[in-house]
Amino acid sequence: MTISQLATSTVFDCIIVGGSFAGVSAALAMARAMRPTLLLDTQKPCNWMVDHAHNFLGYDHSKPSDILDNAKEQLLERYNTTKVVHEKAIELGGSNGQFTVRTESGSEYQGKKVILATGVREVLPDIPGFEQAWGRSILHCPYCHGYEEAKKKAAYLGNGNTASMFAKMVSHWNPDLTVLTNGKSEIEDESVLKENGIKVIQTKVKSLDVDKNGRVQKVNFVDGTSERFEILYAHNEIEQSVDLAQQIGCNMKGGHVEASPSQKTSVPGVYVAGDAASPMGALAAAI
Repeated sequence: MTISQLATSTVFDCIIVGGSFAGVSAALAMARAMRPTLLLDTQKPCNWMVDHAHNFLGYDHSKPSDILDNAKEQLLERYNTTKVVHEKAIELGGSNGQFTVRTESGSEYQGKKVILATGVREVLPDIPGFEQAWGRSILHCPYCHGYEEAKKKAAYLGNGNTASMFAKMVSHWNPDLTVLTNGKSEIEDESVLKENGIKVIQTKVKSLDVDKNGRVQKVNFVDGTSERFEILYAHNEIEQSVDLAQQIGCNMKGGHVEASPSQKTSVPGVYVAGDAASPMGALAAAI
């Protein structure tokens, strides 16, 4: 297929839905295999609010958007079998060898194979200020961001035994740590927390005071009290960012698309990559 043919084509060997790290990585593999490929990219990665990436060899503390922009530039400058369309896919149908993807604009594309690199969406709690601080001073992983936030007064918003285990781990970076159970504690054994000097507050959270840079200043509780913290950790429920996997009939597991070690889904011809299939939530894992 020539470059001019690629520009106008609606039929491809592979359609990749999602233009973040997993999707662009898959597009690079397809380009090197000289397979005409469509990359549907909404340009809205889930980590858009994050200023720095970590634990990513060669790019530690780099801006994720810069890394991704560089990857896309290399893909399109060096190879000529990838067509990029900045639209959101909303429908997926067909079967192995004859899939059809429809976008929000009504455009339809056909592909022999489909790779879902659509990611997941965090379902944030209904706490005023949380969304503003999420990804900036409310974090999910100390290995990703703990080094920069070490020694700061911190809190973990969560409950149950998972909260106990996670808080113990985070206390290595942040010894001055409090667990906010946001209601009656469901932690079976709080002795582990006490042994590590971790406090527990069971009062429900009303709101967060957050500055213009997304930094948490204070947690306000429903009883009128408040507590100052510099950093919060939290784990949210997740859901697929778009329901294409469910539409085509892929098996799901805990909010993620079930996949084999080679990224095959339960639907022949449909593959999945990145956060859509993995709870890791790390750039290195996505590529």
